[in-house]
Amino acid sequence: MESAKRKGGTAVGARYLYQGGGVLQGGGHCRFVCLLGILLLCLTISQPAKGLSVGSAAADPSAVGLPLGHAFTCANESTNSCDHRCTELLSMFKKQYSYGWAVRHESLGKVFNKLQCRNVIEIGTARGELAAYLLKHTSTGLIREYHAIDPFLGGYDSKDAMSLELTAANASLSWSQAILQKFAGLGCTFRLHYGTSLERVADFADESADCIFIDGDHTYAGAKKDIDLYAPKLKKGGALLFDDYSAQYMGTVNAIDELCDVNRLEFHKINEHNNYYIVKPHDRPLDTKYTYPSDEAVPLPPIPSY
Repeated sequence: MESAKRKGGTAVGARYLYQGGGVLQGGGHCRFVCLLGILLLCLTISQPAKGLSVGSAAADPSAVGLPLGHAFTCANESTNSCDHRCTELLSMFKKQYSYGWAVRHESLGKVFNKLQCRNVIEIGTARGELAAYLLKHTSTGLIREYHAIDPFLGGYDSKDAMSLELTAANASLSWSQAILQKFAGLGCTFRLHYGTSLERVADFADESADCIFIDGDHTYAGAKKDIDLYAPKLKKGGALLFDDYSAQYMGTVNAIDELCDVNRLEFHKINEHNNYYIVKPHDRPLDTKYTYPSDEAVPLPPIPSY
């Protein structure tokens, strides 16, 4: 496994993408964090939770599709339902298993074991394929709570295959039902937080998660937002893991580069399929206040002074 950090004023690894022997630079100059996002977050959050989650959805045993203010639905809730479209989606999940994504799973499983990921948050669970692999193949009993966040809505990125698939399906509620049915045998180990990452951030207390896997909106604004919102939810020494650090998604690249640059973090390569992770320092919070301007490859910014 490879790692990289700034050395002698140059970002080695985290700031460069190697494509066919060439080097593509990512990054840019700083701008202020979007005030609108902060205002929306303040409106969403009322009181911080005391545990990893605010509480079980069993407090209001309604059908799948939790209103804001409820934390999660356990996969084995007796009130979980599955309509006709849900049944169709379950069948589709089995027939169209994403082998192109599955090549990442074994190496990710090894890293989850290494990092001792007991309480996990996944932003963007899609068909639940990574969750299913990790819950089956990591060390027995390692993952105590697997929190999956997803609104199952497309239209967020015209270049993203999952965005296009969700748009075509146009079945957010039925998709959420299908995911819960898929994991019903795991009881409350698997917990669905049905909604966007912004809507569901209030479900989690600060410094409550061991590992957070970010694989949601791959635009710069989306990736940056997820890092801003969920970095505080990570325990000291916990890991932020990323998917799709590649030239296809320069927004994701720029958001991750920024995080590594500003915080002088080592950037660990997991596999050859664009998965990486960083570890939150024990002695300080992650600084996410700097921003880059776009989803495009742009010149490297100056190194921040301390």
